Amino acid sequence: MKNYLRYIYAILAIPLAILLRFAVVPLIGYGIPYIILFPVTTAVALLAGLVPAVLTGLLGSVITDYFFIPPLHEITVDIPHITRTSIMVLTSIFVGYIGQMLRAGRAKAELQALALRQSEERLKRAQEIAHLGSWELDLVNNSLYWSDEAYRIFGLKPQEFGATYEAFLEAVHPEDREAVDAAYSGSLRDGKDIYEIEHRIVRKSTGEIRYVHEKCEHFRDVAGRVILSVGMVHDVTERKLFEEENRRLNEDLQRHVVQLESANRELEAFSYSVSHDLRSPLRSIVGFSQALWEDYAGKLDADGLDSLKRIVSAAQRMGQLIDDLLNLSRVTRTDMKREQVDLSRIAARTSARLTESHQERQTEFIIAEGLVAGGDERLLNIALENLINNAWKFTANNPHAVIEFGMELHDGQPEYFVRDNGAGFDMAYADKLFSPFQRLHSLKEYPGTGIGLATVKRIVNRHGGHVRINGEPGKGAVVYFTLS
Repeated sequence: MKNYLRYIYAILAIPLAILLRFAVVPLIGYGIPYIILFPVTTAVALLAGLVPAVLTGLLGSVITDYFFIPPLHEITVDIPHITRTSIMVLTSIFVGYIGQMLRAGRAKAELQALALRQSEERLKRAQEIAHLGSWELDLVNNSLYWSDEAYRIFGLKPQEFGATYEAFLEAVHPEDREAVDAAYSGSLRDGKDIYEIEHRIVRKSTGEIRYVHEKCEHFRDVAGRVILSVGMVHDVTERKLFEEENRRLNEDLQRHVVQLESANRELEAFSYSVSHDLRSPLRSIVGFSQALWEDYAGKLDADGLDSLKRIVSAAQRMGQLIDDLLNLSRVTRTDMKREQVDLSRIAARTSARLTESHQERQTEFIIAEGLVAGGDERLLNIALENLINNAWKFTANNPHAVIEFGMELHDGQPEYFVRDNGAGFDMAYADKLFSPFQRLHSLKEYPGTGIGLATVKRIVNRHGGHVRINGEPGKGAVVYFTLS
C-alpha cells in the first residue's frame, strides 16, 4: 500500500467513526463515547499500520471529546480530557504495533508460501527433465503417494491409480513382479534400510513396456518396525535400449571383424599366389623376348623389333604393377607401431636421393624444419616418398621446378602438404586420383601404375586422418593430409 493512501484511509476513518457513533445515539445515548472509535482504530492498524492508527486514535479522540463528552461542542484542556486522549493514543500505538506485526507476519508467510510453490515447481520441472519420479509408502495406513513424474512414467493418472502397494505391483511387468516384490519384502524382512532394483513396467493405456530403476529407503519407529518407505523411480528406457542396441552392434562388429580377418587372410594368400603364378610366366616372356632380340634381331624388320620391344616393356610394367599391388595390400594389413616421426627428415632424405640420382635436373626443394607427428614411421615414410616422387615426376618438364613440403593450420589442426609447380590437373577429376589405376596422363608423358596416391590415402586413413588435393592445369598441384 502506498504511504499517502494509508494516511488518507486513516483520516477518512475518523468521520466514519463519528457518523457511526451518531447513528447509535438513539440506542445508547452519549454514554460510552469511544465505542465506535476503538474498532475503527483497530481496523486502520491492521490495514494501514502503526502511524496511521495513532493518527486515527489521536484525532478521533479529540473529535469524540468535542461531540460526545460534556461540555459538548467544546474542546477542554484539563487532566481528564488529556488522560482520555493519552489512553486512546497509547491504545492506538499498542493496537497499531500488533497490527503491524500481524501484517509483517502475513507478508512473510506469503513470501514463504510463494517460495515453496516455486521450489515445488522447480522440483517438478527437474523431475520431468530427468525422468525421475518420487514416492512415499505409509505402511501404517497402507497409503501410497506418487509425484506427478511418477504418474507420467507409469502412464497413469491419479484417478486411475489405487495408490496402494498392491496397485503398484499391478503396473509392474508380470515377469518382473515376483522379483520386485521379493526385493521390497526381503528388505523389510532382512532389516535392510535401502534396496535398489531395475525392472520393467507396462503402461496400462498403451501396453508400452518401459524400463525403470528404483531405489528405496525405509524409516523405522523406536521398535525397529518400518513405518515409512521413501523412494525414487527413474525411467531408464532410453539407456537400456541403447545398451541392447550397443550390444547388438558390438556383436555385429565382432562378426564383421572375424569375416574381415578371414577375408584378409584369403586376400593375402591370393596375393602371394598371384604374385608367384604371374611372375614365373612374366619372367619367361621377358627371358624369351630378350633371347629373340639377341639371336634374331638381324632377321627381324623394324615392325618386328618394335613389337618385341613392346612385349618386353609390357611384361616389365606388369611386374611393376604386381609389386605395387602387393605393396598396397601390405599397407592395409600391416600392424602399426605409433611413435614420434620426424617428417622433415624423411622429406629431406627423399629429396636428396632424387637430386643425387638425377643430377641433370635443376629442382629446388623447400623443406620445413622440425615437423614431427605421431604415427608409424615405415608407413609415413612410404606416404611421403610417394608424394615427393609424384611431385618430382610431374615437374620433369619444368626447367624451374620447385617442390615444397610444409605444414599449415586448417580449422585449428595441423595439415601437412607437398606442393609442386608441375603439370597440374583439372579439379573435375580430383576425386578419382586417390583410386587405384586412375591416371590423367599417358604413360608416354609420365610413367607409373596409378597406385601411388591410392597408397597415400590408405596410409593416411589408417592414421585417422584425411587427404585432399588441389591443382590447376599447367600450374602445379598440392596434396594436403592430416594425422590424428
